[in-house]
Amino acid sequence: MQDERGSKMGQKIKIATFNICHGLNYEKADSCDRKSLKIDLKRTADTIVSTGAEIVSLNEVYGRGPFKLNRQEKKLARYSGFRYSKFGKAITFGKSFIKIHYGNALISKHPIISSNTVPVPAPGKSERRAEENRLYEDRNILVSLLNVNNAVLTVINTHF
Repeated sequence: MQDERGSKMGQKIKIATFNICHGLNYEKADSCDRKSLKIDLKRTADTIVSTGAEIVSLNEVYGRGPFKLNRQEKKLARYSGFRYSKFGKAITFGKSFIKIHYGNALISKHPIISSNTVPVPAPGKSERRAEENRLYEDRNILVSLLNVNNAVLTVINTHF
């Protein structure tokens, strides 16, 4: 890590990345029945805490939606003992009156100075093979600047 003047800092921090799969708990699911999967953000938070990380990049997060899907990054930050969180929307889906935002997020014990979501659109239909059409969705890159003990740290999060 470098400070604003570019001098080397001797700090070590633990950073993790975690595809939370919407917060689904696969441990308690019937492996043959996908419908048996339940969202369990407290279990997901327990896993985050067990890593000992101070900064965690998250994938497959719901940022806006119905109750259990709403603001998952904020709930995970709170359940994990983190003060700061940021969500970066990749896609929006759902009915006109219920929009669901889905993408990447960052939770941190260190202040998030700023964050920018860079869209990465899916290839156009003419650029895809017909049998792969359902596999494509827009993605993003979440670029965040954090204040880590008075040094600026850039964290980049994406999921493909």
